[in-house]
Amino acid sequence: MTTSPHQSTNPTSMTTDATSTSQPALDTHESSHDNTRRDTHKGARGNMHGKRVAILATITGIIGFLLAIASAVLPVQQSVATIDWNQNTQPAGITSPLVSYIPQNLVVTLPCGSVTNAPQNTLLFSTVPAKSANAGSEGMQIRRAPDGTGTDTLSITSKSHLLFAIPVSELEKQPADCRITTTVRADAGPSDPSVFVTATATTFAMSTADSDNPKTDSPISGELATDSTTRPQVVGFFTTLPHGTRIPGLTAHMVVDTRFSTSPTPLKTTLMVLGIVASLASLVMLWRIDRMSWRYRRDSHTTDADSADVASVSKPGVGVWVTDAVVTILLLVWHFFGANTSDDGYLLNMARVADHAGYISNYYRWLGSPESPIGWYYSILQALTRISTASPFIRIPTLLAGIISWFIISHSLIPRLGAAFRTNTIAYWTAGMFYLACWMPLDNGLRPEPIEAVLFIACWALVERAIANGTLLPGAFAILAAAFAIGAGPTGIMCLAILFAGFRSYWQNIRMGVYTLRTAGEGSEGSKGAGKGAHKGASKGLAIVSIIFPILATGFLILYTVFADQTLGAMREAVRVRTEIGPNLGWFEDKARWIALFGISPDGSVTRRFPIFMMLMILGIMVFIIARRKPIAGLSTPVLTRVAGISIGSLLLLTLTPTKWTHHFGTFTGIIAVVGAIGAVLMTNRGIAVTRNRWLAAATTVAVTALAFTANNDWWYVSQFGINTTHDEQNFPTFCGKAISTWFLGLALLFLLVAAILHFFPSIDHKLSTTSKPAIRKTTNWLASKPIVLAVLSTFVVAFSLASFLGAYISRRPAYTVGSANMEALRGRPCSLADQVLVEPDPGRWILHPVDGGSLANALAGTVRNGFQEGGLPDSIDDNQTELNTGDAVETPDRQNHKIPPFGLPLDVPILGTYRPDNQVSAHLVTSWYRLPAQRDDSPLLVLTIAGTLKDTAVHVEWTTDDLTAPNASTSGTGAPSTDAPGTGTYRVAGRLVPMDPGPTPSWRNLRLRRPHDIPANATAIRISVDDTSLDTDKWIAVTPPRAPQLRTLNEVVGSTDPVLIDWSVGLAFPCQRPYHHRNGIAEQPKWRILPNGRNVESANSWEDTFGGGPLGWTDLLYYAENVPTYLNHDWLQDWGALH
Repeated sequence: MTTSPHQSTNPTSMTTDATSTSQPALDTHESSHDNTRRDTHKGARGNMHGKRVAILATITGIIGFLLAIASAVLPVQQSVATIDWNQNTQPAGITSPLVSYIPQNLVVTLPCGSVTNAPQNTLLFSTVPAKSANAGSEGMQIRRAPDGTGTDTLSITSKSHLLFAIPVSELEKQPADCRITTTVRADAGPSDPSVFVTATATTFAMSTADSDNPKTDSPISGELATDSTTRPQVVGFFTTLPHGTRIPGLTAHMVVDTRFSTSPTPLKTTLMVLGIVASLASLVMLWRIDRMSWRYRRDSHTTDADSADVASVSKPGVGVWVTDAVVTILLLVWHFFGANTSDDGYLLNMARVADHAGYISNYYRWLGSPESPIGWYYSILQALTRISTASPFIRIPTLLAGIISWFIISHSLIPRLGAAFRTNTIAYWTAGMFYLACWMPLDNGLRPEPIEAVLFIACWALVERAIANGTLLPGAFAILAAAFAIGAGPTGIMCLAILFAGFRSYWQNIRMGVYTLRTAGEGSEGSKGAGKGAHKGASKGLAIVSIIFPILATGFLILYTVFADQTLGAMREAVRVRTEIGPNLGWFEDKARWIALFGISPDGSVTRRFPIFMMLMILGIMVFIIARRKPIAGLSTPVLTRVAGISIGSLLLLTLTPTKWTHHFGTFTGIIAVVGAIGAVLMTNRGIAVTRNRWLAAATTVAVTALAFTANNDWWYVSQFGINTTHDEQNFPTFCGKAISTWFLGLALLFLLVAAILHFFPSIDHKLSTTSKPAIRKTTNWLASKPIVLAVLSTFVVAFSLASFLGAYISRRPAYTVGSANMEALRGRPCSLADQVLVEPDPGRWILHPVDGGSLANALAGTVRNGFQEGGLPDSIDDNQTELNTGDAVETPDRQNHKIPPFGLPLDVPILGTYRPDNQVSAHLVTSWYRLPAQRDDSPLLVLTIAGTLKDTAVHVEWTTDDLTAPNASTSGTGAPSTDAPGTGTYRVAGRLVPMDPGPTPSWRNLRLRRPHDIPANATAIRISVDDTSLDTDKWIAVTPPRAPQLRTLNEVVGSTDPVLIDWSVGLAFPCQRPYHHRNGIAEQPKWRILPNGRNVESANSWEDTFGGGPLGWTDLLYYAENVPTYLNHDWLQDWGALH
């Protein structure tokens, strides 16, 4: 092939031959002789090394690619943990809860003759404490007890399956070396038993399980061997043998499941470092290829419509920089005062325990399996927690991601849309507000969506740069960004839409690179006249692989993070565990995400709906514009088409995520910003020429906004504190007594009316745009050309969110808000909610004493006691707050009996109630007077514990200001003066008040009054008055004596050293409390549990329970949880959560 000096050398329109090629001529646009000489010199120097570059690129790319693949199978070092127990030396047993619930291997050995040393009705061995409610159904037990016929029997059970039973009398006849061994195996084959019992040196046959040849004369009963469904859970080794009793030879040996506790070997570390260096070197080679092909790219750009205007991109105007400044400032403001996301505590505590665990486990679910194959981002959090766990600090990566994302959008993506955007200040402003409207409710926490979003945006910008410049290196970096986005979280899969949308154009870059390498050495001075020994370019095959393998090596760099300290087998096991336990929803179940978005909850709040609804609406307009196949002046059609393809492709790829939460929409931040800018231009006379249609589009936009506002202004957990969800008895945000959605709907109808008028009277538009009155004409033309509707609506939503949180911060001071906690962290007090929750550590200590010096029981019975009786409570209370855990492994009172005082009150504290199973009577109670202690700063409340279904108005607290030390001469209510001795008389009631009731009914709860706000500082005594006039059997009330507790902060009571089970939804609010550790498959025993408020406690319990493989699966077997009375300082009725 030959080329003329004026012929384009675009590889898309040329054919190549392996044996006959010619060097493309320089473009005739080069007019400078000096520049031509310099270009020729550079080309010659590059061509002389073209084949060498191809070889180096191939070698480094192959090494990097193969070693990345090999990292999945390179050897690792696995920790091995075993536990040995001997009853003779450890009679009390040991507690070792397994994170994986089930051991890798467990062997329990019992000498036959030693059984007689144990008393009857004794549990010799158990993997779950005997007092646990689920000891038999979850654990393995070896027990000596009479069977159904009364025969003294040794029985072995596993998860309520009888494995082995034999009369003790038969064991007494066995030889001294007789042993009964129970084995549990996790690695049993499909046809092998997982739990089985064997006996050695016995005189009886072990064949009762052989159904083909049973031994009818065998004394053994039971299955002897079972499958994996009966493998017992292990939280330790326990026994109920009396103190001093020994069973010689009773031993247990357990191998803990530590398959995920691995570290890389020196060989693996060395090869991974080599692979990373090789991959980076291959990228350098791609850069060299781009340098060699720059002349051809320059020529091709003169004919490439997709990149022809790249050189015309102007510098950002003042309006762009103003938008940049506003977005950056608002991101900073929101970082400190805005809402966080739902899983922040989840990820924070995963990162906090990772150092001790040796790997990043899923801590709250899935049996402690690692986050592989995703989770490299959590390693950044892990490193940051070593410095500080304060919310403003730990969320710095999110803040940086937000700022970087916006600057990439404003300075790279939006200019690519076309000339209509580059100087359009309103379009930039709209993009910025759309960006914030999405970022603020979805991306201000520790979840991976912000990281995925910035990588998604970077991938997009790199693809556009590769297309615009015709280079290979940006495309390789785009693949790298996509790979790390997928490695950061499941929604990173959306990056595949970008790669697919840009592949066709990027393929031309690859062809150009191949052409460059193949033509290297031709036409250079060093090869002229050299004849047979002339240096030729790379062959076609070498040229192709020298480009493909560096790109592959770049994309597979993510594998070095995935398999840094584990193998492919461990990753597959982690995926299997998560898949089997779930949630693992299919693509066709993605409707759950949209149902949640339309629900009334934080998942479907106003601020989450708006950006998504707007994106879908504008996307519909874009598809319509593209389908018309009519170019719009100033808008790049190829780029617009790619934006639509990326948006639709991302929505489709989102269906492949295994979970369906609305917070996954946080990855759409870049799409929403770009689509917002496009919508701003399309809704002007550039995109919609007919004025009537523009008004219809405006009406649709406002109507969609109205639909978004048919939801609550809901946020997650503590972010909701101070944010009203009900305004003027309406569930939706209101303005002037009307729902904001109604106002927007009215505005939409007004716009529709204008459109209808223009439809029936089209001449109006012409008259307004051509009128002789300048003001009307300019206003009409300005409205037609300026995209103000989207800008105003998006700005309103952003202002609505800011006003909600800044207003809460200002109005609630000094009460807790997210903003106040972050401000305190900047002042060096980073403990957040732990400094605001006040704890009553010893409730019984602060019960008020009767003025007359009598007993607490007599004082509670008081002067009037009609219908109240001791034990006047139902046998059970429908209570989902007071007692959340059912384990009872430690010695505690029978708290499941609701007639026992709650909240750690003394067992002898009096309780009077009105409940009767039948013949309910009207009841009235007036207690004796209780002496009030002196007012103290650490005793701001008067507390009364009650239960029942009656409203709080049934209870009144009355107080007196009389002198309790002098003879009382006040009236008794009948007008006659009282002359009782000091402390024994009737006192004048100075006031009465209904205490605050936090609910819920009918559970035990603490009514409260503020001192001195509700009860005056000069009050000397109080008494309680209760009225139950209802005769319904389901209407009742129970009361205990009042108390004036001295309170301490949760941070003082729990501290920062005690191990705590911090539920996943509260972790970020308690950064100073230490989450319990786990290492080598064994969990540390927590002393406390911190739960979220009633709105979120159900999701916390269900996520962490046995079915999910979470910590409640073993804490419920070990502990009884008792609710400790707590109160949120300065916001006494706020349900912040609970401390157990």
